[in-house]
Order: sequence, then C-alpha cells, then structure tokens
Amino acid sequence: MDQPYDLEVDRVLSWLRKEKASKVLVQAPDGIKPYLGPLVSSLENEGVEVYISGGHAWGGCDIAINEARILGITHIVHIGHHGPVRVSLSGVKALFIPGKANVDVSSVVRKGARLLKRKGDRRVALLTTAQHVHKLDEAARILEKEGLQVLIGKSPDPSMPKGLVVGCDLRALDSLRGFDSVMVIAGGLFHGVGAALWTGRRVILADPYTGSVKEGDDLVRKTLATRLRDISQALDASEILMVVSSKPGQLLLEGARRIRDCLRRRGKRAYIAVFNEVTREALENMGRYDAYINTACPRLAIDDREIFPGPVINLGEVSYLLGRELSTYDPRDALRTFLSSWEISKDQSHHSSS
Repeated sequence: MDQPYDLEVDRVLSWLRKEKASKVLVQAPDGIKPYLGPLVSSLENEGVEVYISGGHAWGGCDIAINEARILGITHIVHIGHHGPVRVSLSGVKALFIPGKANVDVSSVVRKGARLLKRKGDRRVALLTTAQHVHKLDEAARILEKEGLQVLIGKSPDPSMPKGLVVGCDLRALDSLRGFDSVMVIAGGLFHGVGAALWTGRRVILADPYTGSVKEGDDLVRKTLATRLRDISQALDASEILMVVSSKPGQLLLEGARRIRDCLRRRGKRAYIAVFNEVTREALENMGRYDAYINTACPRLAIDDREIFPGPVINLGEVSYLLGRELSTYDPRDALRTFLSSWEISKDQSHHSSS
C-alpha cells in the first residue's frame, strides 16, 4: 500500500529509544489508521510492544490518556494533529507526529490564486493544517508569483507553527491586518468554515486531495442561520441538558457547573451529563430536553449539528441565553471554548441580587 502520509518512523524510534520505552500506544484519526502498518512493523522489529488505539482521534485535545493508563503504557504516539491542546499529560508522555501528506498543493494554490484575482482580491491570509504546514512556504511563493500579497499569521500558542489552524484555534488570523480574503489549504470544508466564521471575510477552500477550489460563502451563511435559529429557540427552554466531554482537552466542567447554577437561579431545570463520545443515540438515551448547551468540542454544534435532538448552544454563545441581544451576535462566539467577561459579570450580578 502506498504511503500517503509521512509517519516519521525514524523520529518515533529515536524518541522511544531516548525514553527507554518498551511499550507504546499509537493513536491516529480514522483517515490515517489504514496506513499505520509499516510504522507498527518497524517499531515491533526494534522490540517495542505496540498497541493501536481503535477509538476516534478528533484532535490534539483528544489524547488516549485513559486507554494508555488502562494498558499500563506511559508513552503515546499521536499522529495527525498538533498538540497537546488544553491537555495536561500527567503521568503520560506523548509525541505528536503531524502526518505530513505526500500530496501536491501547487495546482490548487494556482487555481485559488486565479479565483482570488477574478474577485479583485490582492491581499490574502494563508492558513493550512498539520498535514500541509510543511508546504506553506511553497504555497506562499506560488501566490506571490501570481501577483498576490501573502500574509501568514501565528497563534499565540508558542507550540503552533506559523500559518497552522486547528478546529478551535484560528488566532493565527488575529495578528493580521488588511487582508481581503483567506485561503485555507486543507481537505474538506471544516477549516474553511471556521476561518469564515472567525473573520467574516471571503474564504477560498483549496483541497489538494480532490483538486477542488471553491468559496465557502454559502455554507457559512447556512451555518450562521442555524446558529441564530438554535439560540432563538433555546431562549424559551425550561429544561436544559449540559453536554460535558470527558476527553482530556475538552473537559470544561467548571464552566458547565457555573452555567447550570446560573440557569437554576433563573428558574430553569438544568442538568449535567458527561460523555466520552457525543452521539445522537447517547443524547436520545438521556430523554427529552428543550435545549442543549454544548461544552464539548464547539465544532459539534457547527459541523455535526444533526446529532443534537433539539436546539444547541455552544459555551461561547451562552451570553445570548442570559440576556445579551441576539442582534449583536458575533460568529466567533460559536467557536469560543470559554465564558466571556459578559457572561461572568451577568452571572455575578444576578447571583448578588438573588
């Protein structure tokens, strides 16, 4: 089988030797799992006992720490994501391998440049994922040869390289000013939708796997309409389920408690349920609720909205449930993973007056 991803076998072996690790848990997203064979064989040939995590791996926030502990393993090789993201690796060490894609990006970047020029855009912010960040400079040179000015920002997370985007961290765009549009080099629509919500600018989705180049405007309009509809419907909810994730980098229990208590002081019936995987079946098993507040990955309410049986609000959108005017809605709130100062002050003022 051809290897579409560079799993950096030598780097993994060097790390395990340095750590004197005799056992390792290998974790990868579903799209990379079928290509783990050569890595596993190479490690086993060196005397390492290898276990593959069969669960989903949604990001650098979703590290198989509990699986490793159950197996008595102290070393994890996590492939396909930047990390760790909001995870304390207490008692476990992890090596993050980006899973660089062995795919050409030049064709879609040129197509994207032509589309941008037809739109009259000249200053473009460039983003990509862990699989293509090693091609970022090449993409920038192509765009510049096409007469475009390229801006590449960096997240304040010191471990993230320039131009890298993850599902809930688009702060690389915050350091940039005056760009007309954003080009995202990535498979699918996921990261392009996030960039459009974060900036409100035109986003060009350049997919090197399919060769397609498209604008994300229509999809973003539908996403915004869904978010506003859900918030509007949740305003009248009497019984609300707080959805909490047990994944290490998604566990926001304190925020969930705070919201639950605030809602109860306002006469709502609010409950907390904890899930490892948030699915439609798991939510329906909980019974019927008027609305859901999602404190797990915020992208669930954006990209997998159908798993929620009723209106769903993300953690960053709770302020609208507490009285903030919906006419002031900021699409960034859909992606935030923390309570805003507005929500905290509103909670405190209501608590002191009750």
